Amino acid sequence: MEITKDKLIKIIAGTVVIVVIGTYLFLYRPLMSKLKKQHSECRAIESEVEQAQEAITTLKKKDKKTLLNEADVSVAIDELTKQAKSKGLNLISITPKQVNPVRELLSGSGAFSNGVKEKEALYKILPIEMEMESTYEDLGIFLGSLDKLEKSLATIDSFSVISDKERSLNLKTKLVVNMYLASGEHAE
Repeated sequence: MEITKDKLIKIIAGTVVIVVIGTYLFLYRPLMSKLKKQHSECRAIESEVEQAQEAITTLKKKDKKTLLNEADVSVAIDELTKQAKSKGLNLISITPKQVNPVRELLSGSGAFSNGVKEKEALYKILPIEMEMESTYEDLGIFLGSLDKLEKSLATIDSFSVISDKERSLNLKTKLVVNMYLASGEHAE
């Protein structure tokens, strides 16, 4: 049996077509399907990353606290009062004390220097004495919520807790909250 040139060309062409179709069906098509799947997963992950970055940016802006001016002290005290009342505390008294500037000491050098210089006040502290009645739980929630004040930065300087003799679950608390204020040109 002799193979003619036409038959040989048809056999070669058929073999090439079968190889191309086989390559498409068994190699190219599964790889493209896998690529499309991974592409959609990649897009989903990119979307999640963008959302996470936006959330981080939002949180950074939200958590960034600025120091208030002395003129805005009433806003800070009002926020502190609202926070205490919203946590179930019965406020007996709130007494702002004198504002204290906080100065940074720098070491100096020179012929007549004792090695220490005082720098201008970077910020001021307004102590606020508070007297209140509450339960243990409400007091704990209030103290934990001071970190979440939006318009001011506050810390607890000192506190004393006395159990109410008439109602065993209640406390009488005296505390000093330090509100941080901007000093002069450091105000925002």
